[in-house]
Amino acid sequence: MNDRALILGTSYLHGAAAAETFRMWATMTLKLNPGTDILVVDSGSPMEVPYFAPPMKYKLLEDNIGHLHRGGKDGWGRAFATGITHAIEHEYDWVANIECDILFARPVSEIIDKMARHGVVCAAPMAMPYQFTETGLSFWSVPYLKEHDVIGRYDWQNPPNTTLLPEQRIDAICAGEMFALPLRGMRNDMRVNPEQLQRMFPQGIDWLTHSDLPCLRRFMEMNKLEMADG
Repeated sequence: MNDRALILGTSYLHGAAAAETFRMWATMTLKLNPGTDILVVDSGSPMEVPYFAPPMKYKLLEDNIGHLHRGGKDGWGRAFATGITHAIEHEYDWVANIECDILFARPVSEIIDKMARHGVVCAAPMAMPYQFTETGLSFWSVPYLKEHDVIGRYDWQNPPNTTLLPEQRIDAICAGEMFALPLRGMRNDMRVNPEQLQRMFPQGIDWLTHSDLPCLRRFMEMNKLEMADG
């Protein structure tokens, strides 16, 4: 892949479990994507963020404005917009958005190369078990984001409909271009335990989020990845 790609991670670390999840994310992301630029946008975490060495860069936002559907503002939208604006300003060709509480066990180049070959400008897996795409693990053509003003149309500061999730709003804005990726994974809101996780994905699992540490550790084991020191 000759195009310039950026991996965008958004983070908010509020305790030891979130910090360990971030370490798993960083370990996996760095190992699978050597040489790819990585930008972490942190929403004012109240604890020291365990960042790793270059090529990881980071933008630290001053505060945490919360979650649109938990009594706050659209913190996800602000962080996403910050990262996408950085990608546009620095003239990247592609962005792989992998939120820092999502573990993704495949190189982003595999997805981006396939998208480029087939002229796909945005893609994400379905947010199983829900009926919308997992925008926390999404892949984007930067020229598409710029030309179609996706961030401006999303307008995180002025949501036109506060009953919709950010994922649903992104789906609506990009409905004509968004493709679903055949990746194996899930939001573990059903609290599946590690043994159940392994039985559910006998052919392997590509991504996992909304999960506790035992399942995330099992995910690492299933993908034969060891934690980095430090």
